[in-house]
Amino acid sequence: MGLGKRVSSKLKRLAASKFGSAAYWSVYAVAEKEFTSREESLNHFYWRSDQYLNYLDLMPVNGFDGKIVLDYGCGPLDLLKNQSHYV
Repeated sequence: MGLGKRVSSKLKRLAASKFGSAAYWSVYAVAEKEFTSREESLNHFYWRSDQYLNYLDLMPVNGFDGKIVLDYGCGPLDLLKNQSHYV
């Protein structure tokens, strides 16, 4: 990790620890950038799903037709946006 990234990471941790949980989750989002297209968001979703064994078996994204889905996570709603792709 380069010096700039280490300094940035240290400053983020310091800000997050000083200003509470809202600041923490604002600094440590699952995705560090906004996606500019649905394809980019889905590619990240597929990559992230591959990081966990049986993720899509445990957290399915289809089969919820006619149901209300509540997203109470700590991210920028990317999981919910990707679930809507399968509806």
